[in-house]
Amino acid sequence: MVIQRTIEHLKTRPKDERKLFATSVAFGVVIILFSLWVFMFVRGIGSAASAQQAAATQALSEAAADVSSAGQFDLQNTTQ
Repeated sequence: MVIQRTIEHLKTRPKDERKLFATSVAFGVVIILFSLWVFMFVRGIGSAASAQQAAATQALSEAAADVSSAGQFDLQNTTQ
């Protein structure tokens, strides 16, 4: 396996090189995790904004329907 061979090869290298390799791998993992977090955060903000926009549009259309129906009277109930 490639990983096992790489580890065995690193064991024969000087301590400074092993430390540099370990630091590089750790830094790479942190960069990948941070990138995934940013992607998920931005995606979450976008979906929350679209849901809020849909709710606002629905509330506005309901309010417009209420206003337009407020001017209509039922003449059958007003006659005596």
